Amino acid sequence: MPVLSEILSSIKTHGSVYFCDKLEPPWEMIEKMEYSAAFHYVRRGRCWISFAGENYLLGPGDLVFIGRGDDHVISSSKPSETENIYDEHTHLLCGYFSFRDPIPSPLDEAMPPILVLRSDEIAELSWLKTTLEHLSSEYDSQTPGAMVVVNKLTEVVLVELIRFHINKLDSHNFV
Repeated sequence: MPVLSEILSSIKTHGSVYFCDKLEPPWEMIEKMEYSAAFHYVRRGRCWISFAGENYLLGPGDLVFIGRGDDHVISSSKPSETENIYDEHTHLLCGYFSFRDPIPSPLDEAMPPILVLRSDEIAELSWLKTTLEHLSSEYDSQTPGAMVVVNKLTEVVLVELIRFHINKLDSHNFV
C-alpha cells in the first residue's frame, strides 16, 4: 500500500489530549469543535455520544473518532432520558487533531464523519490499544516531557485510525 503510506506521510497534523478524568453522573460535555477532528476513548464506565441526530452508547474500551470538526455531545445519559439510570463514574480520554493544511482537511474525503470502534475491535488492534493506554498513562503522569510524548502518541492514534478505516473498507470490497 505505497499510496496509503504517501497519504499518511503527507498529512501535516498536530494532536494532543485535552481531557482525561473521571466523571460522576449526571454529567454532560458539549463539544463545540475548535479542531479538525477529535477522539474520545472510554477507559472505564460508559457514556452516550450524540452526533448528527444519532445516539451511540460507548462502553469500556470503546473509541469514537469525530471528523470534520463537527459539534457533538458526550453525556452520562441518553439525551432523550430524563433520569440517569447509570450511576457509576466514567473515565474518559479525549484528544484532538488540527491540520496545518487549509480546509478541507485531508481527512474529509478519507474518513467518515464519525467512526466508532468497539472494544473487541480495538483488542484486535494491539498497537492501538497499547498506544491508547500509554497515552492515558503519560497524560496522567504529568512528568517532565510528558506532553511531548502525549502529542506524538496522539498523532500515532490518528494514523492507526486511518489504517483501521482503510483496512475495513478494503475488507468490505472483497466480500
